[in-house]
Amino acid sequence: MENETPAKQKRAKWSKTKRRVVVYLSILTFVLVGGNSLFRGEGFKGWLADLSQAQLEVILGEDVRVTSAEIHALDLSLELIGVEVVSDNGVLFRAETIRANSSIIGGKPEMEFVRPVGEIWIVDGVLRDFPGLGWAAASGDSKELPFKELTIIDGEFEIVIVQGAAEHRLHLSGVNIQTDDLWGGLG
Repeated sequence: MENETPAKQKRAKWSKTKRRVVVYLSILTFVLVGGNSLFRGEGFKGWLADLSQAQLEVILGEDVRVTSAEIHALDLSLELIGVEVVSDNGVLFRAETIRANSSIIGGKPEMEFVRPVGEIWIVDGVLRDFPGLGWAAASGDSKELPFKELTIIDGEFEIVIVQGAAEHRLHLSGVNIQTDDLWGGLG
């Protein structure tokens, strides 16, 4: 390169830069198209549904069924379709869709539940089901929820409180909740 003219050196350098740009764009295109194809494949969706189901079973301490799962790479979200939480007492919770939106910088996700139906039993001041949810009380930080924002669309809930021989029921239907920041109200 010492004997080349400055014009040839500049052209050679520009060609090297052009090649790098072309290679990087090609790799990016391959990753985006390939990743999109991978995320949309039935095999991946089945694997993701099984993984999500197993993780929810550990977190909740109950049997969980997930029909399908999808990752949306553009908005960094996970969508679970056809979710049911089942205990010895029957179906405790069911939702048409659960969506968790994450953030590139991390932090707690935003949760959205579409048409959830659930039953919550509190017997003598203790939550009867979902034994896995005791993690918050065990850590001594029971005010911290695992998500930042919560949206419930067209929910239906039955809350049963049993104290000794007395039983009280509260039925809520058509529940729509949109929070902006759950942490602000729990301090």
